[in-house]
Amino acid sequence: MPSVAVNMPPPLPAARHMGAMACGLLVLAVAAAYASVYGNAFLYDDHRLILDNLSIRSWHDWTRLFATPLIDGSHYYRPLQNLIYMAVSQIAGLSPVAFHALNLGLHALNACLVYGLGIRMGF
Repeated sequence: MPSVAVNMPPPLPAARHMGAMACGLLVLAVAAAYASVYGNAFLYDDHRLILDNLSIRSWHDWTRLFATPLIDGSHYYRPLQNLIYMAVSQIAGLSPVAFHALNLGLHALNACLVYGLGIRMGF
């Protein structure tokens, strides 16, 4: 009696589950490493970059972000940073918690991306 091959989808590789678990651990590590920032106010350059930055207060002239420096009168040109700050300020106002959460999220995302790159490179 001949055997019949059944086309079954392959199971998810264990590496994908391990990668998701490793990324989750990295996110927890970032959250733990930066645990002291959750209750902090704005400090140092946050005043110039966020509080005194009038260009992030309104979507009205968002294209100006791509034509001017981040801080007026300087050569500090970072339009994507200013655009992200504008989005956060429009969603949550000038809340330090929102801006700290943004930075924590970016750090955690970066940690997962570096981990994924290391895996793809065979480390």
